[in-house]
This record gives sequence, C-alpha cells and structure tokens, in this order.
Amino acid sequence: IKQFEDHRNQIKSLTEKSRDIEEEANRDHLTHTYNRKYIERLLLVEFKQTRSEHASLPLAFIDIDDYKPINDTHETLAGDKVLREVADFFTRKIRNTDILARYGGDEFLLMLPNTDAKTAMDLLNRLIIELKAAPGTEFEGESLKVSTSIGVATQTSKSNLNKPEDLIHASEKALYNAKRAGKNNITSY
Repeated sequence: IKQFEDHRNQIKSLTEKSRDIEEEANRDHLTHTYNRKYIERLLLVEFKQTRSEHASLPLAFIDIDDYKPINDTHETLAGDKVLREVADFFTRKIRNTDILARYGGDEFLLMLPNTDAKTAMDLLNRLIIELKAAPGTEFEGESLKVSTSIGVATQTSKSNLNKPEDLIHASEKALYNAKRAGKNNITSY
C-alpha cells in the first residue's frame, strides 16, 4: 500500500510540474502576459466558436506610442519597465474573460470574447483615457509618460473576416489608422 501511495504522489507531482511547464511556455517572460504562440492558438479556437455560435469577437491591436525613443533615450531597462507596467495596467483593468498577450516588441493583442463591437470600443476608450491620466513609469527619478494607440476589428457572422489571420490583419490596419490620427487614439476597422 505504501508503494502504491508513493507512486500516486509521484504521478501527482509530475502532473503538477507538467502543468507549470505548460503555463510557463504560454507566457511572455518579461510581461507575464500570454505570448504570441498562445494567443494565435486560442484565437483559432475562439474564431471558430464565434462563427458557429453567430457571436462576435473583437480583437484589439495595442501599440505603445513612442516606445523606441524611450529605449533609445533611457536604455532597454526603462523600455522593459514600461512594457511590464503597460501589461500590468491592462491586465488589472480587463475582464477575467478577456485575453491579453504580448504579440511582439511593444505590441499586444487583446481578445474580448463574446463582446459586441460597441462594448469593446467603450472599454478600450476608457482604458486609453485612464492610461494617459496615470502618473507614468518611474525610472531613475524621471516619470516616463506612456500612451497607447489601439486598432480594433470585430469578427461577426456578417463580417468578411474569414480566418483568424484576417482578424489580426484588420485590427493591425486599424492600429495604423489610429497612429496616423495622432496616437493615443483608438480606431475600428
């Protein structure tokens, strides 16, 4: 019986370690948000489910405004701190059903399952305003003010977005329009 209990405990321990390794593999090491690989896999699942249920799936493409000058002026450590704080801000403010992932560099994707386009825009507008009003990232005695630009596209049963890549592309295109409109802005596709 003791040997059986030992084996059961070993299996339980290995199962927990396996879950921890899988969770770590799905996370961005710097921001602790999900990573690109994870959100692309999840987006495929959510996209198919949204289509079959005739629901809507907004996807926000978030970019930190003027991030490169922060890195160039204050070095990479400041840029890393800004990335972490922006990720923390969004993580604290979004709903627990929403998924935030670092997509690359200073870009994040935010997936808002089962949310209509107007609700998504209202939420994101509020977040842009709150982030801009926040005190900024403290680095070596200086406050680095941060803002973001956001592009949003929503997949619905009526949209012409036929695959997850189309949704990403549409939200990125909307992001570029937000940047051209003056940054610290949000634009929908």
